[in-house]
Amino acid sequence: MNPSLLPDNKAVATERLEATERRLKKNPEHAAAYDKQMNEMYEMGFARKLTEDELTSYQRPVHYIGHHEIICETWKPRDRQMSMSKRL
Repeated sequence: MNPSLLPDNKAVATERLEATERRLKKNPEHAAAYDKQMNEMYEMGFARKLTEDELTSYQRPVHYIGHHEIICETWKPRDRQMSMSKRL
């Protein structure tokens, strides 16, 4: 697919983020679990914060991937990472 055909969906992604934040504010236990999960994703290198230079100099089309929390009591990212590396 040609990336330039992707729509500018920043407003939709922002709305989804704000809805997630509102839901998490209503449930501190889920918010803590979500925060922990996001920190683990960051620590494992699955996510990273863009630098200011990356934000200002990027000239290609941008399309945001919407995100929301998923509550799953049994999934553990470190276990998943280990099982994925064993398959490779």
